[in-house]
This record gives sequence, structure tokens and C-alpha cells, in this order.
Amino acid sequence: MTLEDCEIRVRLRADQSSPELALAKYLSSKDTLYPPKDMVMIALMAYWLPLAHKYKTGIADEECIRSCIYRLKLHQQYLEGMLGSEVVSEDLNESEPKNVETQDNCNYLDDSGKWENPLG
Repeated sequence: MTLEDCEIRVRLRADQSSPELALAKYLSSKDTLYPPKDMVMIALMAYWLPLAHKYKTGIADEECIRSCIYRLKLHQQYLEGMLGSEVVSEDLNESEPKNVETQDNCNYLDDSGKWENPLG
């Protein structure tokens, strides 16, 4: 295996009360559950890896997609546990964001501004 370096930097300027700033400060603290780099990569991979794979190869990788869905479901269970026993998964469906612009909850704008389904 050949190793290759790739650097990603994020600089954030946000309102003091913004959730983005709260997240950035948490990841910059020494109080995280895991090393910040690991937390960021786990989150990015679970959410965006299928799109990166399709960008690189031109095809959707079903195993990659299933693995990401599994990771997201595990995290959903963890978050539900944080809410306590009064919440079940069905209750969370009622609180889905209403202002997200998608055509079937699986489409994204491509570079030309057209809607595309990242799964093919």
C-alpha cells in the first residue's frame, strides 16, 4: 500500500451563539470522546464517502453505501440514547427538517446546478 498525504483545513468565523461555532470549539477542546481528527473523519466518511466514491469511480458502491447507512443508524441509536427512554425512532420522523430542498431525499446539486441522484 502506498501512502499519500492530503490536508484539509477548516477555518470558521461564526456568530458566538451558532451551532457551528459550538461544534468547532468542542472539536478543538481536550474534552472530546475520541481524538478530534478521528471524530471528523468518522462523521465525514459516514455521510459523504459514497459521494466521494462515485466522484472517483463514476459508479455507486453498494457495499460502501450499506456500510455508511449502518454507521448512521448506529449513531442514530446513540443519539436516541442521549434523549432517554421517552423517545423512540418513530417520534424522530416527525421532527425531520422541513426546509431541506431535495427531490426524493437522495438528490444533490451537481456542479452545473442540476439535481442528480448520487446513487445512480
